[in-house]
Amino acid sequence: MRTRFSSGFTLIEIVTTMAIIIILTSIVVGIAGYVQTKASRSRAETEKAMLIGAIENYKSDTGGYPQDTDPGTLYTDKLLPKQHFIPTSTEYQKASEFLYKELTGDKSKGDTGTGDPDGLPDPVSASDPTPKYQIYLKQFDPRILFAERNPDTKKITRVRGFQDPWGYYYGYSTAAMSEEKKFQDKLRTGQAGATRPTGENNPGYNISGPDFWCTGGSKPSSQPTSDKLKEQESAKWVKNW
Repeated sequence: MRTRFSSGFTLIEIVTTMAIIIILTSIVVGIAGYVQTKASRSRAETEKAMLIGAIENYKSDTGGYPQDTDPGTLYTDKLLPKQHFIPTSTEYQKASEFLYKELTGDKSKGDTGTGDPDGLPDPVSASDPTPKYQIYLKQFDPRILFAERNPDTKKITRVRGFQDPWGYYYGYSTAAMSEEKKFQDKLRTGQAGATRPTGENNPGYNISGPDFWCTGGSKPSSQPTSDKLKEQESAKWVKNW
């Protein structure tokens, strides 16, 4: 009597195979995510070094760091690294845009001298294409620009600031530096009660220069309220302190 064997797979074999495929897929996805995160952080470190270098060149040339001193805006003083953790917020955008304008000389739209920055350094005039302002960041990867483009020509129509590898704004704050200056002014003029802000009373970290960072891809849904949550968030950042 001849015995017949089935050439198909049993249910147990199919389930086992699917389980192995799922496990291998999870491992591959996990490794890919790790590699991508590591590459993004490496790129962020490179961009941070490039931008800080341009900021230092700005200081060497002008005697001070880029800082919004307009009483009506004070954008770089209003971004507080110890309080602002959402990198898409207005505070981030305004400070980042101010820094972009100061480093690239692109402060308005074309030769009109008005409007939003358009990705090109402002010329002296319509007939003179010489850059109107000093340029401190001359060559860079265009991916660092948080820009709006014409859908047809792909030409930049509006630059909103510098963006990190995750597509969020880089943070740039002069808040701690500004508070230190106020303290030094009080000491110099002999005002009573002059106390240097420290710890949580200081809105930033660096008192002799600006704070610069990106959130490392983190974007909480709301501002963290406890000190523990704030520490957990800032631990993810790529920063200069």
